[in-house]
Amino acid sequence: MRVVPAALIALVLALVGAGAWALVTGRFSDDSSPGEPAARQSPGAETPTPTAAADGSPTAPAEAEPTLVYTEFGRDQDTIWLAAVSRLEERQAVATVAHAAFWGINASLAPDGASVAYTALSPTVPNPEEAADNQAELWVQPLAGGEGRLLANNADVRVAPMWAPDSGSLVYQSVARESNSPTLFRVNMEDGSASVLATLSGAAAAFPVGFSSDAQSFYVAQIGEGGTDLLAISTADGSVRTLARIAGGVARDWHASADGSSLAFVNRVQGRWELGVASLPDGSLSALESDLLPPVELFSPVWHPRRSIVTVGTAPSGGATGALNVPLNGDGGERLPGPDQGFDVPLAWSPDGGYLTVQGYSEYPVQQRGRLFVITPDGQRIAPAGQAEVTFVGWLGGDA
Repeated sequence: MRVVPAALIALVLALVGAGAWALVTGRFSDDSSPGEPAARQSPGAETPTPTAAADGSPTAPAEAEPTLVYTEFGRDQDTIWLAAVSRLEERQAVATVAHAAFWGINASLAPDGASVAYTALSPTVPNPEEAADNQAELWVQPLAGGEGRLLANNADVRVAPMWAPDSGSLVYQSVARESNSPTLFRVNMEDGSASVLATLSGAAAAFPVGFSSDAQSFYVAQIGEGGTDLLAISTADGSVRTLARIAGGVARDWHASADGSSLAFVNRVQGRWELGVASLPDGSLSALESDLLPPVELFSPVWHPRRSIVTVGTAPSGGATGALNVPLNGDGGERLPGPDQGFDVPLAWSPDGGYLTVQGYSEYPVQQRGRLFVITPDGQRIAPAGQAEVTFVGWLGGDA
């Protein structure tokens, strides 16, 4: 089965009670194929290209409006697509990536919008299940098309690489299968050199969160007995310190604010779900309170880029199925349009704050993989072209 980004894995499997390992297990699906990831572009494989510039070179769509970047899963290969939000049916293919059967790529968009990094299991890997932890390849693919660049071949395919804010470096994870100890590697994009950032020995479950706004720290959530530790790893010397301890169940679905000053997350404390915020860099914790928040399971809080709100998904409650906009000051708020049945999990707002990508699920508890939708400013729900198995990577353009 295909593998999806760690945040989405956490969401889907948390819904069906998979516990702390939800962030790093294989894709949830309605088939019974063994979980597996992706690999390099096959030699000689046909590569669809974006539209051509005047000189004949491939180019990404104009960024006057938000453009969706997503991947479409295939049994033996995935495709990276671009689609302007007003013309989702006119998508442009960037590259086709061959991979081990039933294992999809895990991709992330560079902050400068120039490229996508992804982990992939090569079609030549003899035992993908065993290779998934530390034998995936790490590639960077320019969104303007052309050849990708191989950076490493010891990655954990289940976790997408994470970019520094200046797109000058990225961090990927590799897991020692015997000890279950994750090692984080940092790659310098200028020369492609990789070095160990830190090894978290004895971590029962540790999940990369992302860089600080100044790239001086890299954050990791480590699950322990009785709670979750938010760790800050110095990118200068690899030293690790505990920034915050979140008591309760398993804090999950971490998302950074646009300015990098805060992290939003959800957590279950004494049977009650909370929407939490960790302020950076001091790690102080607070819970967002709102009369809007129902006493049901919460999912994937994402920050609005222009308004002081966090958008969070909720399990169906009283017939309401859409995500909630929760103001940081606790006043007001709104419920967004949702599906006729099931519920929405927010993924990301476009940079201009006009469009929201969500993963829509038709039932709770979840029995089938969700479907990607874009919610427009007037409340319409539109799906990108392609099969149901498409995965959101990021937004380009749309800045005011």
